[in-house]
Parts: sequence; structure tokens; C-alpha cells
Amino acid sequence: MKKTCVVSWLLLGVFQTGERLLTTKKSKSAQCVLCHCPLDDRLHFMLSCPLLNDIREDFICQMVANCPPLMNYLEHNEKFLIAIIDPESPKLPLDISSGWIDIPSAYQIGRNFVYSMYLKRRYLINQLSKASAINFEEFEDDFFEVNI
Repeated sequence: MKKTCVVSWLLLGVFQTGERLLTTKKSKSAQCVLCHCPLDDRLHFMLSCPLLNDIREDFICQMVANCPPLMNYLEHNEKFLIAIIDPESPKLPLDISSGWIDIPSAYQIGRNFVYSMYLKRRYLINQLSKASAINFEEFEDDFFEVNI
């Protein structure tokens, strides 16, 4: 799976979160299978799920080091998420979009962040599936791989 595919899924709102699976009728609940939060959406996946904190802490520090104004938006989840997946988005406040020290690095850090989160989540779901004998096939990628 390519890093850019996972980023694109998040941007397009088609990443297989509990919310997405419920919407597409592949699940009966939007609950996070990892931490049992009632709503597993892209914000929960990227910024809240406690089982992914180790990866999140490292990459958030890298993002803030590259754009110090981001520190003011740590509690504004949607803006922070947009900054991670699209650092030059017109949806971002001017202090963020103009605050990057190195734009190419911002994109690289964001792609690595998203992809690392995806890999760890996938690993944890696979481990959970093996341990509980519950079928988590709905979390398998049902998208074709695009070479971007």
C-alpha cells in the first residue's frame, strides 16, 4: 500500500473507520475496535485513539517543530488533521499555512505520520482478530492500490 493512497483515503473520507463501515453497512457499530470509543472516525483514528499514542506523540512533535503556530491548534482537531494531511490547504488559518519552515518536509512528515498510524492500526486489528477469533474482514482494504 502506498503512503499517498492512505492520505487520499483520509482526504476523501473513505478510510475504513468504524463510522465509515457503519455508513456503508459493513458494520453494525461505529465503535473503535481497538479502544471501544463510541465513534471511530478519522479524527479519532489520527488524533485520539489511545492505542496509537506512541506514534502520534513522535509525529506531532515533528509537525510542530516544522510549524510552530500548530501548537495553538492542538485542541482544534479538524484544523490539526488538515494540517497533517494537506499542509497548504486553503482551509487552514493563515498562521498555519504561512508558518511552515519547510513545506516539502511538512508533506513528508504528514505522509509518514498517516502511514505509520495506518500500519500500526492494521497490525493491532490483525492481532485482535487472531486473539479473539473474531472476523475483522471489514477492515481489510477494499480499494485497489493506485500507483501515485
